[in-house]
Amino acid sequence: GPALFAFADGRFCGAQLDRNGLRPCRYYVTNDNIIVCASEVGVVPVDSSRIIQKGRLQPGRMLLVDTQKGRIVDDRELKRQIATQHDFKAWTMSNMVTMPELEAKLAVSKESKKAANGTVSRDGAADGKLDGTSNASLNTSPASPSFSKDPRLKAFGYTLEQVLKVLAPMALNAHESLGSMGNDAALACLSSQPQLTYDYFRELFV
Repeated sequence: GPALFAFADGRFCGAQLDRNGLRPCRYYVTNDNIIVCASEVGVVPVDSSRIIQKGRLQPGRMLLVDTQKGRIVDDRELKRQIATQHDFKAWTMSNMVTMPELEAKLAVSKESKKAANGTVSRDGAADGKLDGTSNASLNTSPASPSFSKDPRLKAFGYTLEQVLKVLAPMALNAHESLGSMGNDAALACLSSQPQLTYDYFRELFV
């Protein structure tokens, strides 16, 4: 469900909303250097004459207080500081794989297989064998053991859950399956495992 995280380590304290921003978070800053943060207004009684600043935490934003310096760290400043700690652009460029490069590597690999094994069956991959050595029909029933071990699931990065919960309803009923709003899984760009292309894109709720 919607999440509001509050944290403190002795120096810093703050709160952050998930990117969907469905959990309310409001805060007051008083003239005697006290900040009150809660999911609802009025949780802690504060005289309006003492309030010098008030606001609502936005989706995906962080409210951070540095108690040593006695200041509220702006969300943009905080993220800019983190974003400039390393040369992320250089990391991205040095590890990026473009479609032309991928197509060239696949073409070389295909030619190498042909040279080593002779001709490759055109329908081999469709029959559940990535090396094209078998034309046997694959039992595509989700309940069958062969379906969960289908090499195409691993090759294209699909899980059995995605096939059963997402793809099957679309194929059978021509509509998307119902589910919880948003996807708070780990970022694909930080994963060491192969990811689907669309996992690298996120919708920003504002």
